[in-house]
Amino acid sequence: MSVSVLLFFVSTAAFAHHPMQGEMPTSYIQGLLSGLAHPIIGADHLAFVIGVGIVFGLGVTRPIISSTAMLIALAVGTLLSWYGIILPFIETIVALTVIAIAATVVFKLQIMGFVTWAIAAAAFCHGQAFGVAIIGAEPTPLVTYLIGLSIVQIAMASIIYYLTKKIAARSATQLRILTAGGGVALGIAGVLFMTLSV
Repeated sequence: MSVSVLLFFVSTAAFAHHPMQGEMPTSYIQGLLSGLAHPIIGADHLAFVIGVGIVFGLGVTRPIISSTAMLIALAVGTLLSWYGIILPFIETIVALTVIAIAATVVFKLQIMGFVTWAIAAAAFCHGQAFGVAIIGAEPTPLVTYLIGLSIVQIAMASIIYYLTKKIAARSATQLRILTAGGGVALGIAGVLFMTLSV
């Protein structure tokens, strides 16, 4: 099962920045659809959002504030990328954020209080990568692209959040299995993403 998940992550990594079959969104509908699809077809982004959902479900302080900070940082990163201001080695940095969220899941680092800012910083980097796919687009599809990104990531993280809370309420053993197994799987995926990015 874990091998299948990892193979899925690796096989889809090549499509991470090609929403709408590689075509630039030219309308608000295309922008929205690209935004909705991008975090799903981009395996590194999907892995990160899954990790964020688990971390929030484990009891991150002020989840609403953390979620809001994440979305704002994501939007800022995307907009800067759209303007042509992009961090160097962004794909490698994104892969490192997956490894970092995996460590947070395994070691439950959310108790340390810096997680809100760390997740926001990581989301900024993911926004930078998201923005690469829409450089040159008009403002209208850019706005709906951001809306789509926000909707799908909040939805995915919320589902994982509630599943994690449910498992935590049911059994401490099951929660340990989730954090250990899920964290290790995310960590291995992050290492594979980093290998592919260099």
